Amino acid sequence: MTPPDTFPEQALLRAHLERQAAALAPVAASLRDAVAHPPIAPHDWHGPASQAYAELEARLRQRVAAAGSAAGDALHSTRSALGQLGG
Repeated sequence: MTPPDTFPEQALLRAHLERQAAALAPVAASLRDAVAHPPIAPHDWHGPASQAYAELEARLRQRVAAAGSAAGDALHSTRSALGQLGG
């Protein structure tokens, strides 16, 4: 009987997970950077423009943070799955 770690399906799964991790890593890093360094409104904006920007900025930060968290979680899950395969 073939040992479980030599099944072709496992090698294929490992290859897919490695590609997924390689694709997710830069996305997660970019989103972390975006959360750490959000865009800044010009200081000379006042009134409705300033308020509209502040509201949009808050939504953007929230959505980028959520996307970053999801990408980080997916990367962590992918790496955990790779770890369970061993090697």
